[in-house]
Amino acid sequence: MRMILDTASENPVRLEELEDSAGISDLREQLGIVWSVADLAEVLGVHKSNAKRRLKKMTVAGIAEKVAEGKRGRQGGLARYQFVGAGAE
Repeated sequence: MRMILDTASENPVRLEELEDSAGISDLREQLGIVWSVADLAEVLGVHKSNAKRRLKKMTVAGIAEKVAEGKRGRQGGLARYQFVGAGAE
């Protein structure tokens, strides 16, 4: 857990779980360079909607970024993501 102080908020002090930021290096190793939400859900062992929530937090934090848009429709492909700085390693 970590304590967040946000003086502009109605609730200035709050606690957040560190589960989403912990183990990023392990995720990098298991997912590879380019991956999808389905791949993330499989590695984490969670439901796809939970993986989408975690991915949203990672993109806001600047840990991951979208590299290819997903195509809509029944035969569409999945959007692809990568970790920021993955190409420099």
